[in-house]
Formats: sequence, structure tokens, C-alpha cells
Amino acid sequence: MAPRRKKSRRYRKLRSSFLMSCLFLTGLAMWAVTYGVKQEMLIHPSEMTSQGGASYTTILPESPYWLLENLTDSTKDPQRSKTELFENDLPLGPPHTAHESIRDEGSGQFSHWGSALYFSSSDNTDPRTNHRRYKVVVTATSPVWMLALLMPCLLLSLYLSLRL
Repeated sequence: MAPRRKKSRRYRKLRSSFLMSCLFLTGLAMWAVTYGVKQEMLIHPSEMTSQGGASYTTILPESPYWLLENLTDSTKDPQRSKTELFENDLPLGPPHTAHESIRDEGSGQFSHWGSALYFSSSDNTDPRTNHRRYKVVVTATSPVWMLALLMPCLLLSLYLSLRL
């Protein structure tokens, strides 16, 4: 009779460990989907390209974090980006601005579209030569499919832990 109890206790510990691991991973994925990781980058003047008018662009690197993606605006979701842009540590904006408005009006408007950041300086001067420092803060989050992938694991671990 004793060997059976040991086996049952071992499986109970294993199920408990599986449940705790799934809860931790699901919680981590929920945090990564909701809040993400912010990455701060300086934009060097040599990385800026004029797009005519007050508009300039720079290419932002992809997220360096495994399984995280930068949030950017797109035709499907034109307000998705959480990117922040600063000129000498003062915030620029508004974000999510149409590229034509950035080119025609400027005044610090910007848009993070795909891998490109379209922006203008606060006073429409050339950011490559106005001796100001430009910094961008990009938020990288986990894709929602990560949660969908972890849910069966969590449900299975809950089912197993409730058995016996």
C-alpha cells in the first residue's frame, strides 16, 4: 500500500508544479500583452531623411526581445502605436498624425507606421541641423496569440489539479 501513496503524492506534486508553471507563464503573457516593454532610443541626425516640407523619417529597429513585437500604426489599426517622441526631453505630438499633415503643418506631429517614424520638429526646423536631441520610446508587447497558446495549457493543468 505504501508505494501507491508515494506514487499518488508524486503525481500530486507534479500536477501542482504544472499548474503553478502555467499560471506563471499565463500571468507573464498577460502582462506582456497589456503593458509590454519600453525601449528608449536616441535618433542620430545621420539616421534622419527628409520627406519634403516639415516631414522627416527614420527607421526604427525591431524589438530586441524574443517574442515581443513593436506596436505600430497600420491601415488596420491606425491608433495602435504607443510610441513617444521627445525633442530635448520635451514630448512632441500629437501621435498617429496623417503623413500629409506632418509634411504640411509639422509642429512636432508624428506617426510610427511600420518600421518608419514620420515626424517633424516642434518649430519645423531641420532636425538634422537644429542641434536638438531626439529620443523615441517604443513599446514592444507580446502578441495576443501567446495567450491563446497558453490557455489550453492552463485549462489542462487546472483540470489535472482538481482531479483527486
